[in-house]
Amino acid sequence: MATDFPNSKFTGIDTGAFLPKSSAPLPANCEFQASNAAERLPFENEMFDYIFQRHMVASYDTDQWRKVTEEMFRVTKPGGFVEIVELDVGKIVGGGSVAKGAWRVAKAFAERNGMNLRIIHRLPYLMTEAGFIIAKAGHLSIPIGKQGGEIGRLFACDLRSVLQAGKALALRELTISSSFFDDLLNRLFDELDGRPGVFMNVHIAVYQKPSA
Repeated sequence: MATDFPNSKFTGIDTGAFLPKSSAPLPANCEFQASNAAERLPFENEMFDYIFQRHMVASYDTDQWRKVTEEMFRVTKPGGFVEIVELDVGKIVGGGSVAKGAWRVAKAFAERNGMNLRIIHRLPYLMTEAGFIIAKAGHLSIPIGKQGGEIGRLFACDLRSVLQAGKALALRELTISSSFFDDLLNRLFDELDGRPGVFMNVHIAVYQKPSA
Protein backbone atom coordinates (compact mmCIF):
# COMPACT_ATOMS: atom_id res chain seq x y z
CA MET A 1 0.00 0.00 0.00
CA ALA A 2 2.87 2.37 0.71
CA THR A 3 4.00 1.91 -2.87
CA ASP A 4 0.52 2.39 -4.29
CA PHE A 5 -0.07 5.56 -2.26
CA PRO A 6 3.29 7.38 -2.14
CA ASN A 7 1.75 10.61 -0.82
CA SER A 8 0.53 8.87 2.35
CA LYS A 9 2.59 7.75 5.34
CA PHE A 10 2.06 4.26 6.78
CA THR A 11 2.94 3.17 10.32
CA GLY A 12 2.56 -0.47 11.35
CA ILE A 13 2.68 -1.65 14.95
CA ASP A 14 2.93 -5.02 16.68
CA THR A 15 4.30 -6.23 19.99
CA GLY A 16 7.38 -7.38 18.09
CA ALA A 17 6.86 -11.03 17.24
CA PHE A 18 5.28 -10.35 13.87
CA LEU A 19 7.18 -7.30 12.72
CA PRO A 20 8.81 -7.66 9.28
CA LYS A 21 12.21 -9.32 9.51
CA SER A 22 13.21 -9.01 5.86
CA SER A 23 16.40 -7.13 5.08
CA ALA A 24 14.76 -5.58 2.03
CA PRO A 25 14.44 -1.80 2.37
CA LEU A 26 11.00 -0.41 3.13
CA PRO A 27 9.42 2.37 1.08
CA ALA A 28 10.35 5.79 2.43
CA ASN A 29 6.75 6.43 3.50
CA CYS A 30 6.46 3.22 5.57
CA GLU A 31 7.71 2.29 9.04
CA PHE A 32 7.09 -0.36 11.69
CA GLN A 33 7.29 -0.01 15.46
CA ALA A 34 7.16 -2.48 18.33
CA SER A 35 4.24 -1.31 20.43
CA ASN A 36 1.22 -2.65 22.28
CA ALA A 37 -2.12 -0.96 21.66
CA ALA A 38 -3.31 -2.13 25.09
CA GLU A 39 -0.77 0.26 26.58
CA ARG A 40 -0.24 3.92 25.74
CA LEU A 41 0.76 4.16 22.09
CA PRO A 42 3.97 6.11 21.34
CA PHE A 43 2.14 8.62 19.16
CA GLU A 44 0.90 12.16 19.63
CA ASN A 45 -2.77 12.96 19.96
CA GLU A 46 -4.77 13.20 16.72
CA MET A 47 -1.94 11.89 14.54
CA PHE A 48 -3.62 9.46 12.12
CA ASP A 49 -6.26 9.91 9.42
CA TYR A 50 -7.03 6.19 9.17
CA ILE A 51 -6.37 3.21 11.46
CA PHE A 52 -6.82 -0.39 10.38
CA GLN A 53 -6.89 -3.32 12.81
CA ARG A 54 -7.71 -6.97 12.15
CA HIS A 55 -7.71 -10.39 13.81
CA MET A 56 -6.91 -9.24 17.35
CA VAL A 57 -9.77 -10.97 19.19
CA ALA A 58 -7.47 -13.28 21.16
CA SER A 59 -4.74 -10.68 21.68
CA TYR A 60 -6.39 -8.66 24.46
CA ASP A 61 -8.35 -9.51 27.55
CA THR A 62 -11.71 -7.87 28.16
CA ASP A 63 -10.30 -4.97 30.19
CA GLN A 64 -7.54 -4.29 27.65
CA TRP A 65 -10.07 -3.87 24.84
CA ARG A 66 -11.41 -0.74 26.53
CA LYS A 67 -7.91 0.73 26.66
CA VAL A 68 -7.35 -0.16 22.99
CA THR A 69 -10.48 1.69 21.89
CA GLU A 70 -9.55 4.71 24.00
CA GLU A 71 -6.05 4.81 22.52
CA MET A 72 -7.40 4.55 18.97
CA PHE A 73 -9.68 7.49 19.68
CA ARG A 74 -6.80 9.52 21.12
CA VAL A 75 -4.48 9.10 18.13
CA THR A 76 -7.15 9.48 15.41
CA LYS A 77 -7.58 12.92 13.87
CA PRO A 78 -11.01 14.58 14.12
CA GLY A 79 -12.97 13.35 11.13
CA GLY A 80 -10.63 10.35 10.78
CA PHE A 81 -11.65 6.71 10.55
CA VAL A 82 -10.91 3.37 12.22
CA GLU A 83 -11.62 0.13 10.37
CA ILE A 84 -11.82 -3.09 12.39
CA VAL A 85 -12.00 -6.58 10.84
CA GLU A 86 -12.51 -9.41 13.33
CA LEU A 87 -13.56 -13.05 13.14
CA ASP A 88 -16.38 -14.16 15.41
CA VAL A 89 -14.23 -16.95 16.79
CA GLY A 90 -16.83 -17.83 19.39
CA LYS A 91 -19.17 -19.51 16.95
CA ILE A 92 -18.91 -22.04 14.13
CA VAL A 93 -22.33 -21.79 12.49
CA GLY A 94 -23.69 -25.19 11.46
CA GLY A 95 -21.02 -27.11 13.35
CA GLY A 96 -21.77 -30.52 14.83
CA SER A 97 -21.02 -32.12 18.18
CA VAL A 98 -17.24 -31.99 17.75
CA ALA A 99 -17.31 -28.27 16.95
CA LYS A 100 -19.43 -27.68 20.04
CA GLY A 101 -16.96 -29.67 22.15
CA ALA A 102 -14.03 -27.72 20.72
CA TRP A 103 -15.85 -24.49 21.52
CA ARG A 104 -16.22 -25.56 25.16
CA VAL A 105 -12.46 -26.15 25.34
CA ALA A 106 -11.72 -22.79 23.69
CA LYS A 107 -14.17 -21.01 26.00
CA ALA A 108 -12.55 -22.53 29.09
CA PHE A 109 -9.12 -21.43 27.87
CA ALA A 110 -10.35 -17.90 27.13
CA GLU A 111 -12.05 -17.51 30.51
CA ARG A 112 -8.89 -18.57 32.33
CA ASN A 113 -7.05 -15.77 30.52
CA GLY A 114 -9.73 -13.10 30.87
CA MET A 115 -10.61 -13.12 27.17
CA ASN A 116 -14.03 -12.85 25.54
CA LEU A 117 -14.00 -14.78 22.27
CA ARG A 118 -17.14 -12.96 21.17
CA ILE A 119 -15.86 -9.47 21.99
CA ILE A 120 -16.70 -8.49 18.43
CA HIS A 121 -20.32 -8.09 19.54
CA ARG A 122 -19.28 -5.61 22.26
CA LEU A 123 -16.91 -3.57 20.12
CA PRO A 124 -19.61 -1.22 18.76
CA TYR A 125 -20.48 -0.33 22.35
CA LEU A 126 -16.84 0.12 23.37
CA MET A 127 -16.03 2.21 20.29
CA THR A 128 -19.02 4.52 20.74
CA GLU A 129 -18.26 4.79 24.44
CA ALA A 130 -14.74 5.91 23.49
CA GLY A 131 -16.29 8.65 21.34
CA PHE A 132 -16.56 7.20 17.82
CA ILE A 133 -19.66 7.04 15.67
CA ILE A 134 -20.45 4.01 13.52
CA ALA A 135 -19.98 4.89 9.84
CA LYS A 136 -20.55 1.43 8.38
CA ALA A 137 -20.86 -2.13 9.67
CA GLY A 138 -21.57 -5.58 8.26
CA HIS A 139 -20.26 -9.11 8.05
CA LEU A 140 -19.16 -11.77 5.57
CA SER A 141 -19.85 -15.48 6.02
CA ILE A 142 -16.86 -17.66 5.12
CA PRO A 143 -17.30 -21.42 4.56
CA ILE A 144 -15.03 -23.84 6.39
CA GLY A 145 -13.77 -27.13 4.96
CA LYS A 146 -13.84 -28.94 1.63
CA GLN A 147 -17.60 -28.46 1.23
CA GLY A 148 -16.89 -24.73 0.86
CA GLY A 149 -14.70 -25.16 -2.23
CA GLU A 150 -11.28 -23.55 -2.48
CA ILE A 151 -12.19 -20.72 -0.09
CA GLY A 152 -13.43 -23.21 2.48
CA ARG A 153 -10.31 -25.35 2.12
CA LEU A 154 -7.96 -22.39 2.53
CA PHE A 155 -9.89 -21.00 5.49
CA ALA A 156 -9.80 -24.41 7.19
CA CYS A 157 -6.01 -24.52 6.69
CA ASP A 158 -5.64 -21.06 8.23
CA LEU A 159 -7.92 -21.91 11.14
CA ARG A 160 -6.07 -25.15 11.82
CA SER A 161 -2.72 -23.32 11.80
CA VAL A 162 -4.01 -20.79 14.34
CA LEU A 163 -5.33 -23.51 16.65
CA GLN A 164 -2.13 -25.55 16.30
CA ALA A 165 -0.06 -22.47 17.21
CA GLY A 166 -1.92 -22.28 20.52
CA LYS A 167 -1.36 -25.92 21.44
CA ALA A 168 1.49 -25.44 23.92
CA LEU A 169 -0.41 -22.74 25.81
CA ALA A 170 -3.61 -24.79 25.82
CA LEU A 171 -1.81 -27.84 27.23
CA ARG A 172 -0.33 -25.75 30.02
CA GLU A 173 -3.45 -23.77 30.89
CA LEU A 174 -6.04 -26.53 30.62
CA THR A 175 -3.92 -29.50 31.74
CA ILE A 176 -5.05 -31.58 28.79
CA SER A 177 -2.82 -34.12 27.06
CA SER A 178 -1.12 -33.62 23.72
CA SER A 179 -2.95 -36.64 22.31
CA PHE A 180 -6.32 -35.25 23.42
CA PHE A 181 -5.58 -31.92 21.70
CA ASP A 182 -4.44 -33.60 18.48
CA ASP A 183 -7.41 -35.97 18.41
CA LEU A 184 -9.85 -33.10 18.99
CA LEU A 185 -8.28 -31.09 16.17
CA ASN A 186 -8.38 -34.03 13.75
CA ARG A 187 -11.99 -34.86 14.56
CA LEU A 188 -12.99 -31.19 14.30
CA PHE A 189 -11.68 -30.73 10.78
CA ASP A 190 -12.95 -34.14 9.64
CA GLU A 191 -16.38 -32.99 10.78
CA LEU A 192 -16.05 -29.61 9.07
CA ASP A 193 -14.98 -31.24 5.79
CA GLY A 194 -17.98 -33.52 5.74
CA ARG A 195 -20.67 -31.17 6.99
CA PRO A 196 -22.34 -28.90 4.39
CA GLY A 197 -23.19 -25.30 5.19
CA VAL A 198 -20.62 -24.73 7.95
CA PHE A 199 -19.23 -21.20 8.18
CA MET A 200 -17.88 -18.47 10.44
CA ASN A 201 -18.63 -14.77 10.26
CA VAL A 202 -16.10 -12.00 9.77
CA HIS A 203 -17.33 -8.67 11.06
CA ILE A 204 -16.20 -5.47 9.36
CA ALA A 205 -16.91 -2.06 10.86
CA VAL A 206 -15.76 1.47 10.11
CA TYR A 207 -15.92 4.08 12.87
CA GLN A 208 -15.42 7.82 12.58
CA LYS A 209 -14.10 10.29 15.13
CA PRO A 210 -16.40 13.32 15.09
CA SER A 211 -14.93 16.46 13.59
CA ALA A 212 -13.87 19.11 16.07
